Amino acid sequence: MSRDEEQQPGAPLRGPARFAGAGLDDFDDLADHFAPELRRGVMMGRPMLALEGRMLACLDSGMLGVRLGRESSAFAEAMELPGATLFAPGKGPKQFRDWAAIPAEHSSEWAYFVAAAIEARR
Repeated sequence: MSRDEEQQPGAPLRGPARFAGAGLDDFDDLADHFAPELRRGVMMGRPMLALEGRMLACLDSGMLGVRLGRESSAFAEAMELPGATLFAPGKGPKQFRDWAAIPAEHSSEWAYFVAAAIEARR
């Protein structure tokens, strides 16, 4: 299995999650909470959760990137959290316009935002 493929629900993270940073234990708990609906894997060296084969959330340098949709109320709520930004993998110049990056210090709220992202895809 390549590191960019999905993994079985509940399976420990495999592959080189090189860029996860802080929050990996919280991310694992999040993945367990949403299994089997969301599948965990590694994309671009980062642990991620996928819904129906499409990346929905990704842990990068201690920030949970989650696809909420820029026009959603959940996106606005996420951006109000201290330290939240637009998601830019690797802190590079490319920002994902429909994604919020939520710091690990708000990991207790990650499940709320992932649930909102799932609902937005239905």
